[in-house]
Amino acid sequence: MAIVNEETNEIHLKILVLGSQGCGKTTNLQSLYKQTAGDLATRLFDLHGMSARNTFFDFLPLTLGKHQNHDVRAHLYTLPHHSLMPTMNHALLAGSDGAVFIVDSRLSKLPQSEEQFRRLKDLIRMAHKNLHDFPIVIQFNHRDDPQAVPMDALRLAFHLENSPTVESVAVQDIGTVECLDALADMILNQMEVPAGATEG
Repeated sequence: MAIVNEETNEIHLKILVLGSQGCGKTTNLQSLYKQTAGDLATRLFDLHGMSARNTFFDFLPLTLGKHQNHDVRAHLYTLPHHSLMPTMNHALLAGSDGAVFIVDSRLSKLPQSEEQFRRLKDLIRMAHKNLHDFPIVIQFNHRDDPQAVPMDALRLAFHLENSPTVESVAVQDIGTVECLDALADMILNQMEVPAGATEG
């Protein structure tokens, strides 16, 4: 659940970024980092080396603006694509407020994305969260690839009730910010800032 800190006037969101290997999880975080470069002085976070294959997970803190006079801070974590670390996966999912699920649009990669989609549903159930209430945005990445599957077919294969979809080319910074904004709106619309807060 999102944490509201009335002393600092901040809302803290924990967001997971999931998907199969090579779908663009790390590239999404790199894109978001690059597009928020003006905030570097306050975040003091360096993603140097994120291009290497990661054994555990990537982490990125961001400032997302204001909601009802509160500064919104988001902590993004990529969830490992494999199932060899169930304890870590459950720990990351616990207390999370929402997720971005990245689908690799390339035809040859669909089986891996479908497997991870099933895994996402299983993880949410194991965490005792309601699949239909848990905020999820589905991002269809690699839309620039010649082998990209048509969007109608992808939306049919990767459908969750109440989950918006975003087309993206993460390496070109297309769709990454829009995806995060859509998820943040879903989370914030579900929560209530404590009484006494004024509109910003």
